[in-house]
Amino acid sequence: MEPNDCKLLYTISAILPFKPQPTTKDHVCDKMGLLMDLAAGKTVTMQNANACGGKSSDAVILKHCQAPVFSKWKKGLQVNSHCSQLKHDIPIAEWTGHGFSDIIGILVSCQNDVIEMLSQSCSRNMMVHNVTTPASGLMYTVDWM
Repeated sequence: MEPNDCKLLYTISAILPFKPQPTTKDHVCDKMGLLMDLAAGKTVTMQNANACGGKSSDAVILKHCQAPVFSKWKKGLQVNSHCSQLKHDIPIAEWTGHGFSDIIGILVSCQNDVIEMLSQSCSRNMMVHNVTTPASGLMYTVDWM
C-alpha cells in the first residue's frame, strides 16, 4: 500500500458515517396523477379504501402509490427527524402509538417541523395542507412489503 492510499482511506473513513443511515423503502407516488387529481378538484375513490364508500384518506395512497390495503401498512421513519433525507411524493401518515390514524397523505415538503402534504378526507376533496407541531411529530413514512 502506498502512503497516498492510506491518506485516501483515512479521508474516506472520516467522511463516511460510523452508524448506518436510516432508510425508507422507495415508495414514490405518481406525482403527475396526484397533480391532475388536485387540479381537477377530484375526490379519489378506491374500492378497497378503508371507509366512506372508498373515499377515505387512504384512497390517495392506494391509487397514486400502488399501496396494498391499509392493514398491511407499517410505520417507517419519523418525517421531522429525517426530512432532509426523504424524497418528496412519498406516502406519510400520522402514527398514534396504536396504529395509523386517518391523517394520511403524500409528502410535498417539510422543514422547520412543518410538513406540507396532499390529502383528502371523507368530507373534503384532495387538497394541500400543512401539519405543524406538535402534530407534525406524529407523522411517519408509510412502508409495506
